Amino acid sequence: MNEVYFQVWRANVGRCPVYLLDTNRPENEQRYRDLTLRVYGGDSTTRIMQEVCSVSACAPPAGARCSTLGVHMNEGHAAFLTLELVREKLDAGKSFQDALAQSKAECIFTTHTPVEAGHDRFSRDLVITC
Repeated sequence: MNEVYFQVWRANVGRCPVYLLDTNRPENEQRYRDLTLRVYGGDSTTRIMQEVCSVSACAPPAGARCSTLGVHMNEGHAAFLTLELVREKLDAGKSFQDALAQSKAECIFTTHTPVEAGHDRFSRDLVITC
């Protein structure tokens, strides 16, 4: 994947800031600008690219003064985020078991489609390509 630029939008939901990622930036090729246009829909390539973009949610936006208590993942749409959380802890010198346990404690998972058809599946070739 080429470099993709994001605009980060902050929305206050009650007392909680929510950061939304937006790829509709002039620096991006059109196919990347549309990544965050819709959450649902698109082909498998669009869907996996959206999920890979979830890794960007690990780092707070530049200049943000916040502490992250956890990350909310709806369905599998942020599945790669869990891998990034573990990787960051491994890079900081944690053992795999400690990194995994700490990452699990940071994740909040919800689903509204608890059936097989509600979850994306990607071929190995597509994962490697993206």
